[in-house]
Amino acid sequence: MLDEVVVLSRLDKSMGRASAVECDFVRAVIAKPRRFLSIHLAQAGLPVFALGGKFAGFTTVRFSSSGDAEGIAASPVVLPASDVRKAIAAALARPAPAPKK
Repeated sequence: MLDEVVVLSRLDKSMGRASAVECDFVRAVIAKPRRFLSIHLAQAGLPVFALGGKFAGFTTVRFSSSGDAEGIAASPVVLPASDVRKAIAAALARPAPAPKK
């Protein structure tokens, strides 16, 4: 925990969608129901890297039914690189759908 990570993103339209780099810290490692790294940055779909440049995963939002008054909690997390690689391998192994007529 407390490993520093680098997150790549883009600024909004008013800033010309310029590339941006943000630093964050892993504040917890969640083991169940699956492994996630907890960080503060909440925007989903951003690549995350360790300080040495190694790909660490992608940001996403983990939803839970045991949350606030509305009954839903959302926490920003990093889906680890190992899970991303498994998902890519599974997608590549799946046959392409037949073309629609």
